[in-house]
Amino acid sequence: MAIEIEQRIPKNLLTKFDIAILKFFRIDLNSFQDHYILSSNTSVIIDPMINRPFTKDELVDCEPAIANILGACSDDDVINLYKDNLFTCLQSIIRRSKGDIPCLMMRIVDEGAIHGDAYFITVDDVQHISLNGWLTARFNKLKLATTK
Repeated sequence: MAIEIEQRIPKNLLTKFDIAILKFFRIDLNSFQDHYILSSNTSVIIDPMINRPFTKDELVDCEPAIANILGACSDDDVINLYKDNLFTCLQSIIRRSKGDIPCLMMRIVDEGAIHGDAYFITVDDVQHISLNGWLTARFNKLKLATTK
């Protein structure tokens, strides 16, 4: 699977913690002069397990409650991250933009397949549509219309 987020994100909006989270999801930060475009050309891990603790440097910009939990993990601990953690990270970036980035649009696609997911992420909400579900619904609606 690959992830694509096509908006430009100014470099100053990403904290070290954001960068660490994005890297755990195998999302590349394609660097341009003053911004990043996030994408992944490699196979993305949607729910990665982290087998190393976050460094103090990575946690410096993290919310204190999260930093206390993640900072207390030892080298032997495994932390599970989920899509919701990625969405929270992206929503934090939107919040820090103070309106300059009203939303992020993200696609998760299987290369060479006719299915995937699209997400519309705002500060307060994450909306989702499955391409496979949408195509199935459209097909069923057409099938029902032709059988009448």
